[in-house]
Amino acid sequence: TVNEQVIVIDGGNEAEAGYLRGFLGALGDHVALWIISHPHSDHVAALNAILDDPGTLRIDAIATALPEVEWLKEHCPGETATVTHVERLRAGAERCGIPLRELTLGETFEIDGVHSKVLGVCNPEIHANGVNNSSMVWRMWDDRKSVLFTGDIGAEASEKVLNGPYRDELKADYLQMAHHGQAGATEAFYVAAVDCLTKAWGTA
Repeated sequence: TVNEQVIVIDGGNEAEAGYLRGFLGALGDHVALWIISHPHSDHVAALNAILDDPGTLRIDAIATALPEVEWLKEHCPGETATVTHVERLRAGAERCGIPLRELTLGETFEIDGVHSKVLGVCNPEIHANGVNNSSMVWRMWDDRKSVLFTGDIGAEASEKVLNGPYRDELKADYLQMAHHGQAGATEAFYVAAVDCLTKAWGTA
């Protein structure tokens, strides 16, 4: 941020934990807020590894919207590793005394002039592509620019956001493509989010 507060989003697989720890150390070894979009390995495992042994790194708070473990077990039987990630994250935050903030739809928060608003959260009624479709969607902005983060949402979740109460707040200067840029949100969602894509596709 403008006053060198550090906000981290996701962070990678457990194998990236050492690199990430060094990167954060070079930035002052202090994270004001760590945001987790959803609890798949490539998004949360590095943080879980750091929480196992935080060393000198200070984390003020973690913000996320985690699916319930019982929902994961019932609707995502192949996601046993994800259940473990959720349990590790909750246990690690508690062990380290870090507040774990469970975000809700429409919630706003601010760190040193960087504002965020939650436009999509867990979608327990969507079972297709379950954990990805329960990724958090949020918009971040400051006085100069805005970014829309989509985690790994699929078509179903993107359509829910598109038809929900915050459709008109999707537009941003920058957009994180859902699910690594493939098999993610619908074209209509992207058109609603970024004006330049409307021009490129020639759609309204």
